[in-house]
Amino acid sequence: MAIQREAAFHGYNVGYTLSYYEDKNALFQHITSTELDGYILLGRMSEDFFKFIKSKTKNLVYAGLNRIGRNLDEVICDAYDATCCAVEYLISLGHTKIGYIGEIPELGKNKVINEHRFEAFKDTLTKNGLTVDYNYIKDITLSSKDGYDAMIQLINSGTLPSAIFCANDITAIGVMQAIHKSGLKVPKDISIIGLDNIEISEYFRPSLTTIHVPKEELGKFAVKLLIDRINGGHEINTLIKLPFKLIERESCDICKNG
Repeated sequence: MAIQREAAFHGYNVGYTLSYYEDKNALFQHITSTELDGYILLGRMSEDFFKFIKSKTKNLVYAGLNRIGRNLDEVICDAYDATCCAVEYLISLGHTKIGYIGEIPELGKNKVINEHRFEAFKDTLTKNGLTVDYNYIKDITLSSKDGYDAMIQLINSGTLPSAIFCANDITAIGVMQAIHKSGLKVPKDISIIGLDNIEISEYFRPSLTTIHVPKEELGKFAVKLLIDRINGGHEINTLIKLPFKLIERESCDICKNG
């Protein structure tokens, strides 16, 4: 929505919204056959798709959480740094057995080039002298259903971490629903933290501790940067990093069980 509003303000039209997860042949054919001034890329993608779209236009901006780092303009709120912040927060509460529920390119079939949250999770634990316990880690597609199912699997395993980092808020909400259904309590039995601060996070009970991402600003700056590129305002690749913020709510507490 922010992209559409900002583009309209500058006299541009967002003519197409294309999804990488739809029919790949139709997507590639559409990009090949359609003349556009430029593209804004959102979300995760494969190396092959990035090389393909890069070959079709010189006016390209990526906006999102996970930096691509490959010869293009980018506007990011760095998920690597945000994840480090979230895990450091759990550690500051005394948690040493920390789980991860999210997408993990190194474990899954979806080989994307821009997904850095699990890497940040591991690096932060290692930096603090803690062990990465794969019994507490679930590779999922980011959704409330997959978060719910992953948490049920962890509960049924009989060994639980004292805290879990969820790669986004919608996953965290599914995780908390599974905990509640199993008769456990957040944060009394287990602390949960998310990332992106979607609107429902504040009103869910218990309210979700998370990392705020300035999503509207990501869209606005992406449009500004793309228009400047289209108009020849800059030639060098430009990186804009927007700040994130830890939002402390009710889903995290001091570790009481080691």
